[in-house]
Amino acid sequence: MCNGHGRCVEGICKCDAGYSSLSCSPERQLPNSLKTDFSMMHKLESDWLAVLGADVAGANQGCGILLSGESLYFSKAGPRQLVSKDLHTLSIDFLQFYIQVGGRSNIRCYGIEKREEHILVQYSNNGGITWHLLKELQETDPNQSRFIHIVLPEKAKTESTRIRWWQPTHSGANVDQWSVDGVVLSRYKDMPNLLDTFQQDSPLQLQDDLWLTITEGMYAPYCQSRDDTLMFADQQNEKFAMTKDMQLQTGDIVQFRINVGCSKAFSYHHPVLLQYSHDAGLTWRLVNKPCYIDDQCSGRYTEGSIYYTGTYGEWRLVVIPLDDKIINGRVNLRWWQKGGPVYNFALDDVYIGPPCPDMCSGHGVCLHGVCSCDPGYEVQFLIKIGSSEDRRTCRKPRGRNEGVIVDFSTDNGIMWHILRILDPETLSDKPQTVTLELPPAAKKASTVIRWWQPIISPGSPRAQWAIDDVIIAVNDTNSKRFQENFNPMKTNVWYMAMNAVPKITCSSLGNALEFSKNAGRMRYAETWDFRVTPSTFLQFDIAMGCSGTYSALYSVQLQYSVDMGHSWHMVADDCLPPQLDCSGYHLSSSFLSDAYANWTRVTRYLPPTAVSPATRFRWLQQTVTLRGNIWALDNIYLGDGCPWMCSGHGQCDQGVCRCDSGYFGVYCVPYIPLPMVLKETFEKTLPRDSWPEVYGGEISRVCGILVSGTALTFFKVT
Repeated sequence: MCNGHGRCVEGICKCDAGYSSLSCSPERQLPNSLKTDFSMMHKLESDWLAVLGADVAGANQGCGILLSGESLYFSKAGPRQLVSKDLHTLSIDFLQFYIQVGGRSNIRCYGIEKREEHILVQYSNNGGITWHLLKELQETDPNQSRFIHIVLPEKAKTESTRIRWWQPTHSGANVDQWSVDGVVLSRYKDMPNLLDTFQQDSPLQLQDDLWLTITEGMYAPYCQSRDDTLMFADQQNEKFAMTKDMQLQTGDIVQFRINVGCSKAFSYHHPVLLQYSHDAGLTWRLVNKPCYIDDQCSGRYTEGSIYYTGTYGEWRLVVIPLDDKIINGRVNLRWWQKGGPVYNFALDDVYIGPPCPDMCSGHGVCLHGVCSCDPGYEVQFLIKIGSSEDRRTCRKPRGRNEGVIVDFSTDNGIMWHILRILDPETLSDKPQTVTLELPPAAKKASTVIRWWQPIISPGSPRAQWAIDDVIIAVNDTNSKRFQENFNPMKTNVWYMAMNAVPKITCSSLGNALEFSKNAGRMRYAETWDFRVTPSTFLQFDIAMGCSGTYSALYSVQLQYSVDMGHSWHMVADDCLPPQLDCSGYHLSSSFLSDAYANWTRVTRYLPPTAVSPATRFRWLQQTVTLRGNIWALDNIYLGDGCPWMCSGHGQCDQGVCRCDSGYFGVYCVPYIPLPMVLKETFEKTLPRDSWPEVYGGEISRVCGILVSGTALTFFKVT
């Protein structure tokens, strides 16, 4: 019968396109897997040959959530069936899916009381001419969907096999409804190990070769993570990540970083469970069972592989040696959390496989048997120096010498080395948390940390200071982004702010960082180190005419350092004619006072030489005398996101564009089409809507008449 892929003409098969030979076999190998969750409408046509009597239903439609998000909901009058395209199933081992067959009390999903209304799962090896039963599905539990895993029989493994879900009869439209979701047709992979750090080029391209199912997880930073993580949030359905089949060995471990809820407040509700299954996901057990004082567990008391908000509300590394009962045979692992949109968690650095020596001593992650050590240790503490209220018991600091010095010694105090000088003016408003990364020289077997305030002169008053919550631990909070609006000033962003104070200035809406003091001969603001990638950009607002008039032109340079401030480089150098060794003519990252007198937004991509795990930035006033000049910074953003850098017409806020007036959308495009014609004769004052910036020129006849009357003549010094 031409295998269902041709017409019989006088006893000879006339094969369909793509099929040939006497029996109409495929000319090329057909797809050998199928995986769909019905979240993308266009995949209905690419994956399925026929979808009859069904629509894609959202979480609050149809039979509700089966696995995650959308499902395929069968409720219409007439035929109800789902038929796959023909597949190459010679290497396929199993078919699995989630299904809800009637059973629920709501009017959108009930009925199916007769056997002839049951759902049949079938296969055909001849283009749908004849069908063979794989499984008959009756009404399911009204409270939850049913997970079905079918081992594909040998007779269903051919060069051209299709699968269908079929309801032979029903009582009409909107009766005897059913839904299906999470269809997977694949083979057992038996992976010996798994490694995923969730650093992908596309945030939507999850690792299908490692994970069997991930319910709406996404690659995104979570709770001050160093990089992207696998984050689960805003899901009404169960949240879980399930590995493909694994074949593990004695002594293997499971290692991962986890953060549940990003909160220090403990909660019993909605913990994350690490579980394993030996039957392809039909039943699940905890990798580690809880063991308490009254239990018999050889003194190994544990909460088990259950991770609560609070206890795991900050990033923690977990390493679990796997018991023989787990590695015995094919196994799947999953991280699972009960559904609820307000509950969330994230994973990072997941590794399953052979262990590293001494489990990396708890200070690194194991990657294929080799330790990737943590970048360093940190010192963190809460501190306040004096009080801006200038009370008798806590006076206001009068000078920089009243700051607190943090240094370390590795020889019991013989020699001391500075870690950081804490500026008293930025720490006098309220207690603030300070985090310092220890350099390699401080990571010794016997290191002492010291906080001290210079005496200055005996008997002279000094600002009192207090310290609390000192932590010396593994640094797990490296960041590749920050946002600063100086309300208040974030001390974990700034290494030093010389002759600067956060206040309302230059007609700012809130606090900005004003540089107006004249102590010493330098004014600058220097950040701490941040991770910079090729997609990182820097955006900030600057105003340099805050004092109204100033005696001489001055400039502020934007610089970067990749060696902890030992050497500095301009973010951009001049590229001017006739230079040929630079790209696109532009000025350097030196901002002149006459060009930036009012608040001006600056957005800059960073040069390749600034890309490093530890890059810091500074804004430095380049002038001999400081008096009379006042300038300010505000709304500083370092990071990625904000597509097209908001097209230059918006402010980047947590990776999302806040567009200027007259612009809208993700990219900040004009709300109303812009003018297509510009005509100017320069006979009168220039309109600012057409000419927002003019430097070094004015309307005059200095160069004579060009066409008629006056012209825009550039002749000034700057």
